[in-house]
Amino acid sequence: METLEKQVLFWDIDIKKLDAKVNQDFVIERILQQGDYDDFNWALNFYGRKVLQEVFQKKMEKFNKKSCNFWSLYFNLEPSLCLAKRLNQKQSAFWTK
Repeated sequence: METLEKQVLFWDIDIKKLDAKVNQDFVIERILQQGDYDDFNWALNFYGRKVLQEVFQKKMEKFNKKSCNFWSLYFNLEPSLCLAKRLNQKQSAFWTK
């Protein structure tokens, strides 16, 4: 199955309206967070490693700690960047007492 047609990856949107070029950041973020090996290889071939790395760096605060560390190591980035991004995030109003 083509990556962009996977309902498990894009469960919250209308897949027919998904455009790999227009929605590049969204697609890459979703694949890095929830995709499998085949999805990642598709993204690597379609976008290239440099684009994947750039999107990851822009969106790294959305990744959980384990995923952020993994992709930081994969892209040869300093894993402490993940921690720094999290420390600079503004706390949600739902978490205040």
